[in-house]
Amino acid sequence: MSARLAWAGIGSVAALALALAGALWWTWPEPPPTAPDPFVTLRDPEPPPRPKAPEGARNLVLVIGCTVRADQTTPYGGPPTTTPALMAMAERGARLGDLVTAAPWTRPASTALLTGHHAITVGMADPSPVQDELRLADDVTTLAEHLRDRGWHTVGSTTNPNLNELYGFRQGFDTWRQLARLWRQDGTKQPGSDAVRDALALLDADGVSQDRPFFLFLVLIDAHAPHDATPQELLAQADGGVPGQVVAYRATLRRFDDAVAQLVAGLEQRGFDASDTVVAVANDHGDGLGWPREAGRSHGRYLSPPAVGGVLVVTGPDIPAGTVVPGLASQVDVAPTLASLAGAPGMPTEGTDLSGAILAGTPTGEARVFSDTWFQDVDRAAVYTPDRACQHDFGDPDAPHFPTACFDRASDPAFAHPLPAGDALEELLQWRAERAGVPTVPARDDPEVRRQLRDLGYVDPDPDPG
Repeated sequence: MSARLAWAGIGSVAALALALAGALWWTWPEPPPTAPDPFVTLRDPEPPPRPKAPEGARNLVLVIGCTVRADQTTPYGGPPTTTPALMAMAERGARLGDLVTAAPWTRPASTALLTGHHAITVGMADPSPVQDELRLADDVTTLAEHLRDRGWHTVGSTTNPNLNELYGFRQGFDTWRQLARLWRQDGTKQPGSDAVRDALALLDADGVSQDRPFFLFLVLIDAHAPHDATPQELLAQADGGVPGQVVAYRATLRRFDDAVAQLVAGLEQRGFDASDTVVAVANDHGDGLGWPREAGRSHGRYLSPPAVGGVLVVTGPDIPAGTVVPGLASQVDVAPTLASLAGAPGMPTEGTDLSGAILAGTPTGEARVFSDTWFQDVDRAAVYTPDRACQHDFGDPDAPHFPTACFDRASDPAFAHPLPAGDALEELLQWRAERAGVPTVPARDDPEVRRQLRDLGYVDPDPDPG
């Protein structure tokens, strides 16, 4: 064996060892042995009447990838091996170039995605020291309701307990599918490949056809911890200088991407393609991964780009290939934008309809976007401008790992070097003050849901300093 080959073999072994160490770093409590958790499919016994869809209506498919960190995806600068299917979508369609998620954890971020409102605006933010247990109010219009009331058939499927019917996210869906026990079967996450198979089966079972447009909403959790990649997957993602936990994360991110490819292929096999169907892939939020250290080890508490960098890739009729839409955008812009691209403009939101910018490739024109979080024991918010980001901790302004300060977005994406607070910070304080005191609707107490969420780390404060 040549010296070069010998050293290559040693390098591969070392990379695998680092990756396995990273995988072990994300230890996960083993659940007690139980019977497999069944799925539950909920359908309205008497679907509400609806009009004929408008002329030129398109099908809409929205996929949310839980804990998909933008800078690790291929279209947003990540390695070519992490999300090639998403990259292919971006080359066939458009992506928002500077999207900021509304929150760094699933429930408030998905509230923004599905309603076009920040969680605080619609009573889905709870300053509780433990876990936000609120339900989306019935009078809040969701994207599914907006489309259903205009003639679309609506189908939703989630494998994340934070988007369970318990919290009101079923609103507007004719058919809704979720895990009965909300997270894991036999100690494992629900694979994206299985979730896609089941979602396509829902379309088939509901008899969806070209006669009426449909809205399909699908949540995939492959990239959420635990990052239980196999050795072969880890070797495929090994990269010099990248911590093992990031290698393991990238491997599960590739599983998410493979599921997206499977979904696109399944839709095309059923006759739904870019001529009549808008397909959008978004993330709910990112993840710190302990890389860099200032980003934190997980998500929920921090508001720097690793946590709130947004993903939105869209393909469909009239969307020009390879478009990167310049300018800031917020997660609250996604619902009105997708509604318009599907042929149902006018969704009432606090977001901006960016469909024109996507179709023309013109700048978004937004000067400020906001992100905030009530997560366990923190109450924090941030404002992003094209060149700066400013953040504030409302519970502890002197928090050592979350300084109230501004940061240069280009040179300091990890928020490691605080700058003096500027006018943007005053705007952030005003933005929060204007949204204070919105009535909330408590979710009913469900001990099984609480147990599952505790297993996931969403219940009870975690003193993780970073």
